Amino acid sequence: MATMHGLFKTLQGHACSEFDRLALAHRFSEIFLTDPRPERAAPNMYLLLAGFENSLQRYQSAYDYTTIFLQLSSGSARGMLMRLHFAYALEKFDEIATLKGTLEKLDSAGKLNATQSKTLSFYN
Repeated sequence: MATMHGLFKTLQGHACSEFDRLALAHRFSEIFLTDPRPERAAPNMYLLLAGFENSLQRYQSAYDYTTIFLQLSSGSARGMLMRLHFAYALEKFDEIATLKGTLEKLDSAGKLNATQSKTLSFYN
């Protein structure tokens, strides 16, 4: 995970300007999304992939990665906040309302940390 995090951070920072980020994202989506099997990777790998896709503005793929992540880590505030972001980008209004409601309940119960609570406030 540390290696993948470092790779994605480097690519998102455009340190390797000649590297084909889209080709890499496409290959990962072939591996992880074409025939999705959550057990292929640790849950956090799917969040890393969602973040990478977000940096490429490939919101549908990012959304799909959060689907798998939330299958593995249901109830994760971090995963739901990421999914909320992608739901907005994809104009999935019914899901936006559901996610916001769930996250607001978690926030009211004190189950979101300060950063998560602040992030949620951006969507109000």
